[in-house]
Amino acid sequence: MMLRRHPGMVIVVAAVCLVFLSAVALTLHRQAEPTNNSSRNGGPRWHTAHSSFGLSDSRFAIAITKADRDAHPAGTPIPPNDHHYVTIAVDFTNRSTDQQLASPIDFSLIADGTTRTPTFVPGTACARWRVADLHPAGEASAPPRDADAQQVGPNQGPKTLCFLAGGSPSATMTLVWNPDVSIFLLGQPTTVSIG
Repeated sequence: MMLRRHPGMVIVVAAVCLVFLSAVALTLHRQAEPTNNSSRNGGPRWHTAHSSFGLSDSRFAIAITKADRDAHPAGTPIPPNDHHYVTIAVDFTNRSTDQQLASPIDFSLIADGTTRTPTFVPGTACARWRVADLHPAGEASAPPRDADAQQVGPNQGPKTLCFLAGGSPSATMTLVWNPDVSIFLLGQPTTVSIG
């Protein structure tokens, strides 16, 4: 049995292919940001979360305000041989019209070719911080997105992230931020090279 081509089906397939190729091109274009994490005017460089295969700007962003590739946070256990702590301070801003969630579990660090999740050590600078609902400007009275989250305005931070990384502290490191700003599986992680 032979399938007949329907002109409308050809258009739909072409449109799907165009969207897919555009998403791939944007993904390849949005490789890790330059290691200089300050903007041209001397302030922090903001890195925006993207939704829908990276095609849409969520207007929810982070800025790295401080990074220590070989940190020694007080009160943390001595790392195993060939490992070290990496601490990264991040600020959040929400310029969207929706509430956004700032959470430490939305981050990972790629170091020594391995993806690392945050290390939490209670009672230290590496303690797990509370998830925060960032409200759009002027909408602090809106119902919370997450009832257990700290209710804050459009800005939050700095918040410290700690990672236990292997290899050399001078090796290439990339912070990966993957907040929940899109429909399931359609978000595009934001990557920032740690300078």
